[in-house]
Amino acid sequence: MKLGICIPTYNRSFELKNCLNSIYNSYTKFKKLKFEICISDNGSKEKNLNTIRTFNKKFKNKVKIKYFRFKNNKGVAPNILKSISMSKADFVWAIGDDDLLMPDAFKKLYNLFEKKKEIDYFFINSYN
Repeated sequence: MKLGICIPTYNRSFELKNCLNSIYNSYTKFKKLKFEICISDNGSKEKNLNTIRTFNKKFKNKVKIKYFRFKNNKGVAPNILKSISMSKADFVWAIGDDDLLMPDAFKKLYNLFEKKKEIDYFFINSYN
């Protein structure tokens, strides 16, 4: 099973870096969940490519990070849809660039996917 974490972003490189760091921290605690990260940049003036390269190195190419940048701002909805369309995963999880994952998020998701194999759709707002 594979999860696509889809992150639309626009001019929030600091928040994106924190979001990716929280994903990395969850990954280091539980490595069984196979996932990819799909980032759609809505034409930011900020440079996100260096952040992407930094996290590619941190993940040691064991997690694929896909990055797309629009030349001009297309609006919120097209940016969200672009990040989702980039994923080749069985499930996608659209999160904001300012969202942070809890350290045990991947373990909880993995257990949910394993226990509920017959389910095609999950709505996940948060975990306590």
